[in-house]
Amino acid sequence: MKKVKAMLILTAFIGLLSCGGNSADDLKKDEKLLKETMQKCSTGKLKSNDKNCVNLKKVQAEMAKEVWDKNKSEIEAKVKENEKYIENGQYEHMFDLFPKKVAEHVGKANGVTAKEFVEEVSKYAPEEYGDGKLILRRDFSKAKVNQTFTGRTYAIIPLSSELKTSDAKSEEGKSQTLIFEDEGQWYMINIDKISIPVLKEVYPDLKELKELK
Repeated sequence: MKKVKAMLILTAFIGLLSCGGNSADDLKKDEKLLKETMQKCSTGKLKSNDKNCVNLKKVQAEMAKEVWDKNKSEIEAKVKENEKYIENGQYEHMFDLFPKKVAEHVGKANGVTAKEFVEEVSKYAPEEYGDGKLILRRDFSKAKVNQTFTGRTYAIIPLSSELKTSDAKSEEGKSQTLIFEDEGQWYMINIDKISIPVLKEVYPDLKELKELK
């Protein structure tokens, strides 16, 4: 009887060891295994705290850094150019880097096309800011870069804003900007209570970002 119990315990122990999950090195070396694990973690077949998903995140963090480092200079140049447009009151450029799918989604919800939505909001901006100057600054040196379980690379960038008015008064604020890749293009959108639910609906994989909780 003792021998049977010992065998059962040993079998259970071996079973536990075999379910330990794939290491980060295993995932790096096997592209098929990597994709399979991404699929399981992104669809919820494996929970985010499962060892496989935890190790996947480690690998994806490295992959995201490689992608970001390769594209950072170009992205930052476009963002800084956009900030300058806004500072100069050229609000027609507000949506130059705005996610197209988000514009389409919001436009459809309001019975207009994405183009009509963009044009309408752009026209409203001068009324909103009046003769004030809106200064936006994003700190790329503090970017938090990673990937969602689906493999989408993204960066969270600290954003500081200041609205200077003609009477020498100013309003300051701090928030965050989300920059992410979609179908080979990079997009930018500020994170706030209005954008968060729309982003989650259009891009379900972004729900895992703690900044969008």
